[in-house]
Amino acid sequence: MSSFPFCAEYDKRGQAKCKKCKEKCEKGELRIGKIVTNPFSESGGDMKQWHHVNCIFETFKRARATTKKIEDPVDDIEGWENLEEDDQKKIRALIDDLQNEIANKKTTPKKQTPQKKTPSKAGQQQFGKKAAGTPDKPRVSRVPSAVRNDPGMDPMHKDNSFREFRRLCANVAEESSYTGKTNIVATFLKNGANKDGFQGDLRLWVKLLLPGVIKRVYNLQSKQLIKLFSQLFNTNQEEMLEDLEQGDIAETVRNFFEQSAMLPPVKKATLSIQDVDQFLEELTGMTREEEQSYVLKKIAKRCTANDLKMVIRLIKGDLRINAGAKHM
Repeated sequence: MSSFPFCAEYDKRGQAKCKKCKEKCEKGELRIGKIVTNPFSESGGDMKQWHHVNCIFETFKRARATTKKIEDPVDDIEGWENLEEDDQKKIRALIDDLQNEIANKKTTPKKQTPQKKTPSKAGQQQFGKKAAGTPDKPRVSRVPSAVRNDPGMDPMHKDNSFREFRRLCANVAEESSYTGKTNIVATFLKNGANKDGFQGDLRLWVKLLLPGVIKRVYNLQSKQLIKLFSQLFNTNQEEMLEDLEQGDIAETVRNFFEQSAMLPPVKKATLSIQDVDQFLEELTGMTREEEQSYVLKKIAKRCTANDLKMVIRLIKGDLRINAGAKHM
């Protein structure tokens, strides 16, 4: 069985029919296949159920919650690295739309079935019960869990700087071969930034390099991020959404961050990977806009434009380095 649940390629013959609409995929057209076990093979081989790109995402919208969907194209789609950049952008945009639609379904309140009240014992009525008329206290912020560091590790060392993390990601993204990507990461984690031996937090580096594998739930889709940052930057939300059509939420936020007079970026990068991890941990699980806005503003106030761009990539779970867990 293939290690990828999906594959993508440009149709060479124009003979295969789309599993959803039953129309043929045109020769040279991009198609996506769902890789499933071949029921007609005694050896349990694979078969590919081909779809037009739009058609397969339509099936995802109607599928059960437990059905495997494309979430991270680098790890989920075999042949992703061979696709043209415009086609990659189109697929990423469809993934964002799908995730937004799923998130909206989850937040739609369901009609509650009235339940009969059961009398409780007098002692139970007093325990944990709030006096009538007492207003709920607003929850200002979620307390982040403690950040764990490697023993004897200096958080202020250059090997723990977020700038070095960005630099490594850029080097990996520029390398075309998977072997080369692996070597770049291995060399840094062995020698460090100063070439005198790595002295950073190895556990945290691995955690941040694999945001799509070691997942945290931020409840923040691209359009929600646009809404919050347009308020923080005091900029036009429609202009940000128009820029988002280019397909890169992190680049959109960076562009408008650089133009912001209300919340301008800092000029010098000072963040550590521990700082960023703590910010992200605080953001994890939040659902209220005021809470999310508070933490995002706190992050942005300490970021350069490129820092915030990478923070958004971490939130989205895609560093755009075209490398998954098996390449690290």
